[in-house]
Amino acid sequence: MLNPDENDPRKPQLDTEDLDVYPVYLRVVDAGTAPNWCLERARVTVVASEGSRYHFDNLRLDKVADNRRIWLGEEYGQHLYQRRVAQS
Repeated sequence: MLNPDENDPRKPQLDTEDLDVYPVYLRVVDAGTAPNWCLERARVTVVASEGSRYHFDNLRLDKVADNRRIWLGEEYGQHLYQRRVAQS
């Protein structure tokens, strides 16, 4: 990671208070000779300091099928938004 002192998530300390308010998303940044991604599924779990778990997913990518994947990259789109879901 570049500039770790300026990219430390503990400064300011992050908390789980606003997890349902601000969007959760994955961002793809182009790098290398084949920078695009064909994403079939991505699930995110946030584990809070007290042990609580918060789960995020994009349910439009549920189940494997040709119409259940998304290309991410500079030529497509660079963000996949996630929504809070019950544990899966």
